Amino acid sequence: MNSADEDRFLYFSFGSNLNKNRLQINCPSAKLISSGSLDGYELDFTLHTERWGGAAADIRVHERGTVHGAIWSIRTDQLDKLDVQEGVSIGHYYRLEIGVKTPSGDQINCYTYKVLNPQSGLVPSALYMRVIIQGAIDVQLPHEYIEALRSVATNSYDDDRRYQKALEGRGTF
Repeated sequence: MNSADEDRFLYFSFGSNLNKNRLQINCPSAKLISSGSLDGYELDFTLHTERWGGAAADIRVHERGTVHGAIWSIRTDQLDKLDVQEGVSIGHYYRLEIGVKTPSGDQINCYTYKVLNPQSGLVPSALYMRVIIQGAIDVQLPHEYIEALRSVATNSYDDDRRYQKALEGRGTF
C-alpha cells in the first residue's frame, strides 16, 4: 500500500464516503489526498440498504468506463472501523486493493470496496445521491461527472434529518 506514512493506508471512495463528515464518523483521521479515477469501471447501484432507503454504490467492470472519487489517507488502526462502516462483517461489501489514477497521471494502490452479491435493477434514494453529490462537489470531482451523478434516477426517499446527520458526521449513520 502506497502511503507517505507507514501507519496509514490509502482509501479510494466513490459513494457516500466522498463526504468527509460521513467518512470521519468511523475514521476521524481521514485526510483528503486528492481526487482520483478508476479506469475500466463504472458506478452502479447494486445493494439495497435500509440505512439509505435505496441502493448503495458499487463499481463494476466496464471497458470504457471511469469512476471518479477521492483518495484518502487514514490511520491503519481505523481500517477495521472502515470495514464495519462498509458492511464487510455483514456480507455487504468486501475490501480490495486497486490501482487508482491521480490527477497527475500517477497510478497508486488504494483500498476500496465492492459489493459482495450485486443485484441489478436497483436505484438509489434521493437522500443517498444528495450525500454523494455534496461529497463530489467538496472533493472537486470533474463538473461533467457531478452532472452525471445529478442525472442518476432515484426513488423518492429523502429525509432532511438523515441528510443533516450524514453531512455533520453525527450518529452511527
